[in-house]
Amino acid sequence: MFPVATRDTFEGATLRGTFSIVRTFGTSAVGRTIYLPGEQLRLTAQSLPYTSAYNGLSIGDNSNLYGDVRFPKLPIGTWRHAQGEWTTGKDSLWIQKIVPSDEELFRLYGHINLQGGALCGLISEYKGKAIAPTVIYAGMTTQVNAYGDYALRIPLGTTLAPQMTVVCEGIRVDVPVPVDRLQNPTEHVEVSVTLSNRPPVVSAISATANGQAVGSAVVDDAGATSNNVPRSDQFLTYKGIDTGDSACAYYLAIGATPSCGVRGELPPNALKFDEWKRMRKLAPYDGTSPELRATYVNRVDLNLVRDMHAVKNNSRDFAFYVCNYPKPRSTSENDVLAAIAGARAGKNLVACVAMDYSATEGTNFDPTIGSYRSFTKFYVFGPGGNLITSVNLDGRGEKYVPGSCVVCHGGSGYTGKFPRTTFPITADSNGPSASIEARFLPFDLGNYNFSPTAGLRKADQQLALKQMNYLVRDIEADFSGSNVAGTAIMSLIDGWYADSPNRFVNSNLDESYIPSGWRPTGALAAASADSATAPNFYRQVIARSCRTCHVALPNRDWDTTRPPVGGAHVCGGTEELSLNAKMANSKVTFDQFWLTAQQVPSFRALLGTHLGCGPAGIGVFAPFQDPAFPSN
Repeated sequence: MFPVATRDTFEGATLRGTFSIVRTFGTSAVGRTIYLPGEQLRLTAQSLPYTSAYNGLSIGDNSNLYGDVRFPKLPIGTWRHAQGEWTTGKDSLWIQKIVPSDEELFRLYGHINLQGGALCGLISEYKGKAIAPTVIYAGMTTQVNAYGDYALRIPLGTTLAPQMTVVCEGIRVDVPVPVDRLQNPTEHVEVSVTLSNRPPVVSAISATANGQAVGSAVVDDAGATSNNVPRSDQFLTYKGIDTGDSACAYYLAIGATPSCGVRGELPPNALKFDEWKRMRKLAPYDGTSPELRATYVNRVDLNLVRDMHAVKNNSRDFAFYVCNYPKPRSTSENDVLAAIAGARAGKNLVACVAMDYSATEGTNFDPTIGSYRSFTKFYVFGPGGNLITSVNLDGRGEKYVPGSCVVCHGGSGYTGKFPRTTFPITADSNGPSASIEARFLPFDLGNYNFSPTAGLRKADQQLALKQMNYLVRDIEADFSGSNVAGTAIMSLIDGWYADSPNRFVNSNLDESYIPSGWRPTGALAAASADSATAPNFYRQVIARSCRTCHVALPNRDWDTTRPPVGGAHVCGGTEELSLNAKMANSKVTFDQFWLTAQQVPSFRALLGTHLGCGPAGIGVFAPFQDPAFPSN
């Protein structure tokens, strides 16, 4: 590992501001939030009680195509901005919605799309491109946002024109504008445009070497619900979207690279997988602690074959890594056997993802213990063992660390993108802290498939996975500062092994476990629309489709709190496009969830009763992402 400069040492909160207004679209007057690109947000420190030397300093940026302005961790205190003031707290991700003070001036608005409903332009962090259409009217120009919407300020006294121009890559179209309506200073006018062309259709991709086929495209099932939400940023992005430079900045912060290129390129001497295993005392560099290993298919999460390894070197030094291999062709026993056998033989490796919980000099100093505290770090290594900044885990394109990790592993110190700088740059603060407060996840055997081969069967691996779960519990205990069942992760593991809590004694994980709150007489069940079906809702919906990730999200773990009824995240159908149908945020889980909803009436009834979901009016029971433009 490479030396790490001293990182931000103050307590505070990461922050994301989102600029938006609400307008109605179409003849049905459907409400819709329009996220505003290019809006400036500047915060000035007004009253920082613990870091008063920073008072008067400012930090700011313009909103991106999602309407977001993302800030690194800001010290506790009061911050002024054009719309008022905010007060930051300690160790939290803080999201603030911002309505511009001149909101009424956004009088010309609408939606731009291609034939068939697809959006024009391209947003690809991997390719380093953010191409969006523009709307030009009366000498003013605005960008179309990531959802295909625009809103243009029309100040009083503007000389109105009878048409506006839409430009998208090589397309330039003049569109009539109802000037008579715009002349009314209180009227908001929608002008939505469907351009004449369609996006290209890719029907096949092949790869050959020396005349032999060596690869094929990953093709979605024809009936998969995820086909209705084809955006590359739909999945594995809920907590944020990183770029090459922010991913390299993260590796720089944890000491995995000595430098970063202009676009985040890693130098040849960046950390190698073999070096990481040597430092963490994993085979072939075995230490005094036994290395645990288990191989399975995580069919409900990413549906990859996972070859998992883990070791505990001491009470504050743990390391796990998982090498990922392609999914089985089907869920049949023979296909699972073949896929796992291939993984154990090292065939067709996708990438190895490593995590360690250890201390790093210069980061996460704890004055109560007088030393640097351990924290969770992520690394991704390619098939050749080189450190890489991104990985494609679901066929929807490359996603960068750490955003692709914290989407499931939590991270209350992560603000939507790992920052390259901190606030402010001072002699003792040379960059943002790498301690993003992510967590290790417990191993939920009810969501896995196993090989029928002796030694790899579920029964054969129960003990190894039980011991891995207790390592996760040990990490959680140190992270939370308590060895009692004080977090959702600890309580879940304790519940799974309530009948046999000795980690060294083989026992089966209780796949039917239900937290006390969801049992018929529990508080969460009592607060449900139907307490009698609440246990089934937990077992069939939360445990199978939500718990894997949500257990790592404080206040949203769904073991001790209830998911919102009628919320946008699952059912969709609201004016907030950034939230609609975003859960499950794994493509595999999303498709399995909605396929079950379409095929199993009792499951569908549970969603209606406990989440408020219902038929979306499009012929099937499915999430409703865009009420105004369903074809999107």
